[in-house]
Amino acid sequence: MSESMSVIIPVYNGERFLAQAIQSVLDQTLPPDEIIVVDDGSTDNSAAIAAEISLPSTTELILVRQSNQGPAVARNRGIALTSGELLAFLDADDLWLPDKLERQVMHLTQDPTADGVVCHVESFVEPGCHFPASRNRALFDQLPIMYSFCTLLIRRSALVRVGALDPAYRAGEDTEWFTRARDRGMIFAVTPGALLRRRFHSANLSHSANATTPQQLLHIVRESLHRRRDEP
Repeated sequence: MSESMSVIIPVYNGERFLAQAIQSVLDQTLPPDEIIVVDDGSTDNSAAIAAEISLPSTTELILVRQSNQGPAVARNRGIALTSGELLAFLDADDLWLPDKLERQVMHLTQDPTADGVVCHVESFVEPGCHFPASRNRALFDQLPIMYSFCTLLIRRSALVRVGALDPAYRAGEDTEWFTRARDRGMIFAVTPGALLRRRFHSANLSHSANATTPQQLLHIVRESLHRRRDEP
């Protein structure tokens, strides 16, 4: 597969880990053509760190800044700026294993029926922090499959058919989007093995008050049922 590839990284006050996240993209055995970093109103040095990253001649980094509007809006902004035919996403505090993109591109090449591919996840706790009590440690130790933008490599044409992330969600936007995608017949394959290292730390959104609430989940399910009911 020779399609061009773009990576979108939204960041909000992520100066502590952003350079590591970007470096994990640059260290890919199949590096992308461009990286879009969307600074979502950071008040720290996130933008400066992104601007100072040393890049190989084969990869371009585009930095855009906006007022704080949440990860859905930031990812949508990044998508609008991409030129790649394949799109991948990474949060500013997580890491990819070096062969993440290569293995997922190979998977899409071998399975033309798949609109996108996700992967398993290895979670780790930043030194000095504790695994969040709200999470099932046994589940994460099993390297679960995660339907998340951070594990996703998707064909642009498929993403266009599903549509943008819903900006009404400042959390749960992944869940809402994947539910909508499945309702519209998208097929997601799973690349075996953990290709994303998901970092738990004291400030990340994944275990804060911004996690998906039961009310949001109920709303997502109701919207899905409405879509299916309205199908011809």
